[in-house]
Amino acid sequence: MELHGAETTILHGGALWNGTGFDRADVAIADGRIAAILPPARAYEGDVEIVDARGCAILPPFFDGHVHSSSTLLRGTENSYPLELWSFWAIGYGRGATAASIRASMRLTAIEMIRAGIGGYVDHFPPARFMAQGLEVHRESGLRIGFAPFFADLVDEDLLDIPLDRSVIAAVAPVVPSDPDELRRRTTALAAMADDRITPLLGPNAPQRCSAELISLWARLAVEHDLGSHTHLLETYPQSRAAAARWAGGVVGELDRLGLLHGRTSLAHAIWLDAPARCLLAERGATAIHNPLSNQMLGSGRMPVRSMLDDGVRLGLGTDCSNTSGRHDLFEAMRQMLVAGRDAGSRHDAWIRPEEVLRAAVEDGWASLGKGPARLIAGAPADLMVLDFRTASLAAAEISAASIVSHGDASAVRDLMVGGRWLMRDRTIRVFDEAEIIDEAAGHAAALREGARPSLERLHPHVGDYDRWSVGVFSSLGCPHCGRAGGLHGFAAEPAGEPAAPAKP
Repeated sequence: MELHGAETTILHGGALWNGTGFDRADVAIADGRIAAILPPARAYEGDVEIVDARGCAILPPFFDGHVHSSSTLLRGTENSYPLELWSFWAIGYGRGATAASIRASMRLTAIEMIRAGIGGYVDHFPPARFMAQGLEVHRESGLRIGFAPFFADLVDEDLLDIPLDRSVIAAVAPVVPSDPDELRRRTTALAAMADDRITPLLGPNAPQRCSAELISLWARLAVEHDLGSHTHLLETYPQSRAAAARWAGGVVGELDRLGLLHGRTSLAHAIWLDAPARCLLAERGATAIHNPLSNQMLGSGRMPVRSMLDDGVRLGLGTDCSNTSGRHDLFEAMRQMLVAGRDAGSRHDAWIRPEEVLRAAVEDGWASLGKGPARLIAGAPADLMVLDFRTASLAAAEISAASIVSHGDASAVRDLMVGGRWLMRDRTIRVFDEAEIIDEAAGHAAALREGARPSLERLHPHVGDYDRWSVGVFSSLGCPHCGRAGGLHGFAAEPAGEPAAPAKP
């Protein structure tokens, strides 16, 4: 077979994901796009580079729908508290960030992403003052990025009436832009930096953390600059109670009323949604980003994945913070999604299927950028990964969605291409000096931990105050196993300085 025109790369002999399964096919790539999907051929003529893909699966890269890239230096720090308490530690460690440490963190994030077959992600970016440095690294990485710098003007301890010493909290308070004029200037600058790989997004921390004035500004900026949005949504039960008290029609209804709920809106966590809210998300084409490991690590709750899918909500997968989910590893997140809801006595015909999980990771997550689901078809951007089934994790398995979801890991990712550019080839990263970045990141991480220690040590004596507040908040929430009020929380009903032993089911 002869191919004409620009220099062409052929991925030969692999199994190509078609959206429901795998077909044997060759993939021709030229000028950064998929030139053709071809039946496997014995030989090609012309100016052609042949890449042997025999024994491999070829898929769109994974898309990580919710990431805080600046958190990668915080690995191994506090992760044994619920979200509202954990946040003080996470913010405290991050307050000492510098432009150099942000670059190091983001480059380390990119390396981990590339090695795990992730070709793009939404970066919900807390240190918005370092937006320029963030964009610099994103351009270096070659990844496709939805870049959503934070903004907010309200904080949880006030919204949720958490009775903590405000002088102690002030030492770890977030540094998040809230000035309207600053937000307007930043959004104008961000929107001007859009290109084929960088998609600017408005990134409010969460709707409930924005005043009415700031939410209205969010809606105006979205229209003025034609931007999508990414935000946390109803991550915890206390948040759902506060949102219900603030918005009679619910927070999802409020976003819809303001014109903020549409196909370029992605909503991280989205755990505590009722059926009408789920149906509204589906009707508007918004994407919910499931973060199963973070949700469990922080005790936030479990997304009703089957109900979300049955109600037609488009789901993507996310890994959130390095200090809540562990690795930026969608193989692990996929397995967590697969087993969601497999409780004793549950109907096995309603369990999540591997094909649904793989679509969330390699197709539907990409739609949160407003570009539609990813497909390996002629004319599409040449974004793809090659999974080697001759590695230990996948050896002896047939090439299938079930094999990838149940057994795959990052060691199987042999190649990653974005826009026709190899970000990793034969397991060698081509866009960064990996060893140099790892050494640099370790030094910055040690400095952040040491710098945060004095202020964070002041928080420990106040954990009991949080626990007493939490007992009251959760007292009306029934245990999913025994049905008793307060049983979900597991602390003694009588407030105490230290948590009691978990109640027996």
